[in-house]
Parts: sequence; C-alpha cells; structure tokens
Amino acid sequence: MRVILIISFIVGFTSCSSFNPNHIDWANAPLNPTPFGPWGVTANHYNLKGDVKQAYRVSYVKRDSAYIRSALYLITFNKKRKVLTEKKGLFTDFFDAETTYYYDDNKLTHRVKTTPVKTFKSEYCFNKRGELISPSLKNSFVYDKHGNFMKKSNTNGRYGVEYFYDKQNRLIKSKYYNREGNLKSIDEYCYSMKGDKMIVTIANTKENFETETLRKRFDKYGYKIAGIDSLNNSTNKIVRDKKGNVIKDICGDRKKYFVIEYWDGTTSGYDPRLDLQKQ
Repeated sequence: MRVILIISFIVGFTSCSSFNPNHIDWANAPLNPTPFGPWGVTANHYNLKGDVKQAYRVSYVKRDSAYIRSALYLITFNKKRKVLTEKKGLFTDFFDAETTYYYDDNKLTHRVKTTPVKTFKSEYCFNKRGELISPSLKNSFVYDKHGNFMKKSNTNGRYGVEYFYDKQNRLIKSKYYNREGNLKSIDEYCYSMKGDKMIVTIANTKENFETETLRKRFDKYGYKIAGIDSLNNSTNKIVRDKKGNVIKDICGDRKKYFVIEYWDGTTSGYDPRLDLQKQ
C-alpha cells in the first residue's frame, strides 16, 4: 500500500475571542475545508460530541443475501478531545499500521504513521494566529480575516487550490489548479433548506467547460444523508446516543455501526458481528 507524506493545513483565527481555529461549523458549513484536509486532530473534526475517549466504526455492505464487513476504523482521543491514535482496516482485520499524534503543551507537533516496513512523519508548525506554516517551505497558506482557509500555493507562487466564502463563512467556490498553475476545475456551492435538512448543490465545471451537478444532504447536526427517495425525503435510518453521536446508520444495502466509549465510563453503540462472537 502506497503511503504519501502529507503536510496538512490548519485554519487560522482572528482577534475575536469566540473564534476557534480548529472548529468546524457542521450545522451551517459542513463542506468548508477542514483544518487538516482529509485528516482530523480533534473530536470536532469527526463530528463527535461529548467527552469521547474512543470511537470504533464498522461498515457493512450487502453481497448476495448476506452483509459482510467492508471497512473498519478506530480512533482514540485524550481528555481534551485531541486525537491520539488511529487505525484503519478491511473486512475483519485492521492493517498493520497505526498513526500516532504527538503534542507539546497541548499543541500538535507531528504525527507518525508506522507500518511493518517503514515509518512516515508529518510535522506541524503554527504561527501566533494558529495558522500552519509549512516547515518544508514547499507550500504557503493564506487565510482571510475570519480565519477561513483561502489559498494554497507552491514556492513558485502557483496555486494548488483557492477557496471563496460568503458572508456566513460558508464555502461557495473552489478553484483547483495543476502543477503548472493552470486551472483544472471549479466547484460552486449553493445552499438551501428543506425542513431541518440542508441541501448543498455543487456545480463542477471542468477545463473543457463541461459541467456536472450533484447534491449533498445533511441533517441539522451536519451528518451526511446518503439515502433519498423519489419525493426527496431521507431514507436513512439513523440512531443517536444520549450525547448526540450517531451509533447506527442504515441506508439500503449499506450499514454503519459505531461503538463509542466516553471518559465518563459509559459506552454506546454496538457491532453486530462482535456481539455475535460473544454469544
């Protein structure tokens, strides 16, 4: 399995005391670029609520007449809701690889991914505003006055991506560039509400000017809803625990189960296969 070293980015903050540079507004802006791209370093980045200590997720997909495990995910947190470790797997086993996050005075310094054959390290360095400075100097990052991530460019000043926001700090446009600095594609986002559900319409325009449109739907907690019927109503069967976290999501031939442990000693959710093995 090929692993690529990634230097992640973090959204900065303004002088406003209520602004949190690591916080994602799931209810109002679920598609905003997350502080660490596809990775998260706090429970908020995974849309987890409460004093979560460990979160285990298992996905099942239906094959013929039976459901089989398709993906596993396990992540642990410290008492300040910062990620400590994460592991991924397929079917019944986790991969022989684990990512560990290291902190100094509660500030993330680096993460290390260990595999049976090699170790990969990603470093994090922040300025006084809480915004990432690339230690390798291969990229530069620009933020607006609200701390929203706006641009990522290389040492030649060529943009890799540009983000644009409305007055509500919601992502409304993304521009993607190739290594030569030429525009590859543009995504434009339009937000609307249907009851307590948010619908985000995304128009993707490629360099040949072909445009595709898709819609993503989120509940009032910012959780993505995959199943929609002919009347545009959600078909997901979602169950949450007392702290507001999803512990079961059934949509057609796909099922997701979560087992969440909290620092207060409680546990919610279950994995049907694990429960069956205990009998």
